[in-house]
Amino acid sequence: MPMELRKRKTTASTASTASDASPSSSTKKRTASMKLALSKAKSVVIRKKSPAAVDPGFGRCVVGERLNLEGFGGSVETHTGEKTTLKDLVDKSEKGIAIFIYPKASTPGCINQACLFRDASPPLDSTGLSIYGLSTDSIKANCNFRNRYKIPFSLLCDPKATLIGALGYKKAAGGTTRGTIVIDKNSTVLVTLAGGPGATVAAVEELVRQQAEETDTNLDGNREDEQLQAQDVADKNQENLVKDEKSGLAEIADKKKEEVLGDGLRSEPVTA
Repeated sequence: MPMELRKRKTTASTASTASDASPSSSTKKRTASMKLALSKAKSVVIRKKSPAAVDPGFGRCVVGERLNLEGFGGSVETHTGEKTTLKDLVDKSEKGIAIFIYPKASTPGCINQACLFRDASPPLDSTGLSIYGLSTDSIKANCNFRNRYKIPFSLLCDPKATLIGALGYKKAAGGTTRGTIVIDKNSTVLVTLAGGPGATVAAVEELVRQQAEETDTNLDGNREDEQLQAQDVADKNQENLVKDEKSGLAEIADKKKEEVLGDGLRSEPVTA
């Protein structure tokens, strides 16, 4: 009879070991879900909101650029209805102007921006900078905005956005980009920045801080130069004193020599 081959039965201990070595179904599910989540996370593309395009008819001013203020941006009105121009504002300022541009009066972001400049105005004013707000709002809207939030500086009304556009803060699709710009007495742009309420104030404060440091450095340099000059004068005076002393001593020595020689000549016998 042919021999019957029988499969060897797996012992209980062996089966248990094999079961322990392989991952459980719950572990497999967790691993699979983690891999899926990871693959989804890697496939996510973060799209940053692109900044609003500036009206192609105007270019954003550049730091260091010297503006020709004659007719620049046309005329605007203050919240009191007084007509003015960018040139007028710069001319009557002590050291230049800081203008913050805002989209719409009495809206949350613009309230925040105006109040930040309001709170920062005392130290900024002390530097000689004149502060202004600028928007396309009407005189009435800006006047109410100013009175309600106790804004101490003038708000400029530019309903046609002629000045806003010339400064480069008019959106191509309409509306205004929030920002700030600083122009000195020489009509040179020192700061121009599009950003949030806090950033627009911080940019002006940083400029003031840098200017203060430069002033201190120049003062220190002047003091050092004055000290060096004073030391040079003192050294020269000392040299002159030494020379005078040496010269005086030499004269005294010469006189003594003359006296000695004279006494010697007088003491010699006279021969017939």
